[in-house]
Amino acid sequence: MRVLFSSFSGSGHFHPLVPSARALQAAGHEVAFAVPASFVSVVEANGFRGFAAGIFFDSMNVDLAEMRKRQAVLMSGPPEKAAEFAAGMFVDQFARGKVPELLRVCEEWKPELLVFDSMDLAPILVGEKLGIPYASIQVGGGRRRMSDSPVFQLGWMAEKFGEWTDLPIDRDRMLATISLYWFTGSGATAFTG
Repeated sequence: MRVLFSSFSGSGHFHPLVPSARALQAAGHEVAFAVPASFVSVVEANGFRGFAAGIFFDSMNVDLAEMRKRQAVLMSGPPEKAAEFAAGMFVDQFARGKVPELLRVCEEWKPELLVFDSMDLAPILVGEKLGIPYASIQVGGGRRRMSDSPVFQLGWMAEKFGEWTDLPIDRDRMLATISLYWFTGSGATAFTG
C-alpha cells in the first residue's frame, strides 16, 4: 500500500509521524512525505521519499519575532482571539497554500492512505475531494482555553471547506471530523506544542 504522510516543516510536527511511517515501511508499505520544499532534505535524511507541498514560516513573508509576540499576546487574552489566530494561520494560510500542491502530489503518486500531523488540515480536504482515506496523528500540547469552543471549530472548518471545495458539506462527516479534533483536544491546541 502507498501511504503519504503530510506535515509542516517543523520537528515538532514531523517527528511524531516518523515512528508510524517507519512501522509501515517495515511492514512492506511504500511511504512518502509531503512537506514544504525547504524540509524535503530533512525527510530524505530520515530515510523517506519527500514531495514538496505547502508553505510554512520559512516561506512566508512575515517577521517571525513579531508573529511570536502577537501569538503570546493572543494566548494570554480571550480564548476566542487565540483560536481565531490559530485557525487563521493553520487553516487560512497553511491549508489554503498546501491544498493545490497536495492535490497534484496525490494525483501523480496515487497514495491509498493519507496520514498527517493533527494541525495539517489540507489532507482532510484533499482526501475528501479524491476519495482517499485519511488519519491524523496528534502533535502538540494538551488542552488549553482556546479549545473550549467546538462550535467555533465547527463553524470555521465548515466555512473553509465550503469556500475551498466544490463538494457538498456532509453534516455527519463534518461532525465526525470536528469530534476527532474536539475529543482529542487537537483542533486548536496542537499549534502550541
